[in-house]
Amino acid sequence: MEIKVFDQTLTIQEDSDPKEQIIQAINQEINNNNQLVFSYLIVDGTEQFVDNFQLLSLDPEAKLIEIVFGDKTSIIKELTESANEYITNALPVVEELANDFYKSPQAESWNELNKLFDAMDWLNIMLTNFSELGLSHGDEINGNRNQLFNQIEEIHKAMSNKDYSLIGDLLKYEVTELFGNIQTVSNKIGEGVTINDKN
Repeated sequence: MEIKVFDQTLTIQEDSDPKEQIIQAINQEINNNNQLVFSYLIVDGTEQFVDNFQLLSLDPEAKLIEIVFGDKTSIIKELTESANEYITNALPVVEELANDFYKSPQAESWNELNKLFDAMDWLNIMLTNFSELGLSHGDEINGNRNQLFNQIEEIHKAMSNKDYSLIGDLLKYEVTELFGNIQTVSNKIGEGVTINDKN
């Protein structure tokens, strides 16, 4: 098994842990250039995205693992643009969904609510990425992450209690305000990317 990092190829010894070798190679490149950030792996030509290396499962028969990096500025720009586009489009949908729950939620209402949960999970991942990149506005980022967890939990509680009016209230007031706050901090980050150099 070999690891490729840019134009360098490293051979992994049979008695070595490939995950440890991959993590070491990633850390070494980031230490050499603090504007780099790990993006994903290409294992024998197939892209593999990794959120947690402890959960990474590698085919022992894999021959070549390529480590792909991105630069922080490009990734931040992509994340902020995606977040702003999503939130701008989502706000009127959340408003309409709230009205559905004030009345009598139908099957489509529940489908839309599940989509909203997926979107909130994605926003949480985005905020986590912002936090891990060492950006400014860290308190706002972490505060919004905590609010996301809280709102998801509150909506689930209301669902368990079949309190549809409360779900409507949470969507109309809490989630709408939270999305606005996330968009605000995302705009701040996008307008002036500030990296706190930790290396």
